[in-house]
Amino acid sequence: MKTKILFFALMFVFSITSVFAQGKGNKKSLTPEQRATNQSNNLTKKLGLNDTQKKQVYDFSLASNQEIDQQRASKEKGDHKRIVQIRKDLDVKIESILTADQKTKLEAMRQKQLDKRKAKKEGKDEDDNN
Repeated sequence: MKTKILFFALMFVFSITSVFAQGKGNKKSLTPEQRATNQSNNLTKKLGLNDTQKKQVYDFSLASNQEIDQQRASKEKGDHKRIVQIRKDLDVKIESILTADQKTKLEAMRQKQLDKRKAKKEGKDEDDNN
């Protein structure tokens, strides 16, 4: 009887784990329009974009996201380099419509993200060494 209970408990744990593992891919399932909306709303909130800037960010982001999706669908060699270039081009386009104050805020946001990534990577490196 105890082995049956243990067996079912383990099966429950494994099934819950697989459900959570499947849920992590939700960001990739967003459409280019949804990603562009999220990005324009996020930058509007954090940088205080006006309506014209918000529309331009949406348009730039939509075009970039559509191109990235096409690159991913093509499965050709060099996709990653092309996607990185598309993202860099998007950054340049967005920066071209920002005021000096907004550019300063954007740079601070980027630095904060970079610091988070470095801290996370350093934490993983420490875990790997142990």
